[in-house]
Amino acid sequence: MLKAWEAYRKQLINEGKVMFASAFDAAPELEQYLVKFKLENKALEDEFVQLKPEILDYFRAALNNYQLDFETSINKDKSNKKAFTPEEKYQKMLEKNPLLAQFRERLDLDVGY
Repeated sequence: MLKAWEAYRKQLINEGKVMFASAFDAAPELEQYLVKFKLENKALEDEFVQLKPEILDYFRAALNNYQLDFETSINKDKSNKKAFTPEEKYQKMLEKNPLLAQFRERLDLDVGY
């Protein structure tokens, strides 16, 4: 399953669907024939619902398991939120290494580009 999961993610990236491919970054949970995984936001979930028949076809054929089904949920965990702006990226890095603030101040660096 994990090999097919990674192969599908790479296929999406090759097709230029990088944002949707991020939905397949984390490994899913398996419960018999049910594949459960969390998505980052409602937009990804809506796109998944729209593409679900194609996704099911891919995985059912790849795994030769036609009872397979998917269940998604939205990840409510704010600590897992991705940083997009330079300020958000800086804040994420600052959480991991508080000394970064001292370096920024000493070197008189700006967060933005």
